[in-house]
Amino acid sequence: MMKIFLKLIVLSAVFLSACSPIKPKVKIPDVPPVEINNEQLSFKKLQEMASLGHVEAQFQLGKIYDRKKQYKRALKWYQRAADQDNIMALDILGARHFLGYRAPKDAQKSLAYKIRVLPLKLQSIKDGDLTFLQSVIDSYNLGVFIPEEYKEWPHWLTKILEKDHPYKLGLIYLRGKILGFDIEKAIYWLGKAGEQGDQAAQFKLANMYAAGDKVDKDIRKAKYWYQKAADLGHVKAQYKLACCHDTVSHNHMPERLCIN
Repeated sequence: MMKIFLKLIVLSAVFLSACSPIKPKVKIPDVPPVEINNEQLSFKKLQEMASLGHVEAQFQLGKIYDRKKQYKRALKWYQRAADQDNIMALDILGARHFLGYRAPKDAQKSLAYKIRVLPLKLQSIKDGDLTFLQSVIDSYNLGVFIPEEYKEWPHWLTKILEKDHPYKLGLIYLRGKILGFDIEKAIYWLGKAGEQGDQAAQFKLANMYAAGDKVDKDIRKAKYWYQKAADLGHVKAQYKLACCHDTVSHNHMPERLCIN
């Protein structure tokens, strides 16, 4: 009986408190807002991933330490990424050891990196990624050793470029260092690229015909390709074409204006 009585007293007190027009004020202490530093969180996450062996995280961590001017730490993470065949890390290490820039100068180590990275780039190209194409061409021209399994790379490079990159193939035939100089094939592939709307190919062909560079000088063809490029918004082609309109005959162009 006593227990029931006590419960009624407690419930009555709660009810009266809830219905009272004057409520007691509760002071809440000031709490400073929590700032979330996304960059810091990202950095911590990168550190965690890099420590677990994530190659891209290792490379990105190297870049961050570069920006922080902590070059020894940057070198450490580039090296770890390079140990897992990260192409960009191998390139950076090769360049820095060659120049002695943010790393000890070491020509032998630099060459070792260049030799090591080349087959990785070749395989990347073979898989259809042309990101490192120019780098491979430069290495080839410098005489860097091509591994035996990639000796046929000019052949499959041609097949890849024929399909999707006629302008690049035209330039390779024009420069002649990988596939051998072939002006007919160069003009064919540059022309194909130009007809597909490649402004660089159009402007290249126009300049060649205007100057008689490796081809017979032909002002009519030069104007044709300048017009193509100009119609697509190529500013230099528009300027050249304006000069060409001063020509009296198709094969007599003021070279001072239209070639230079």
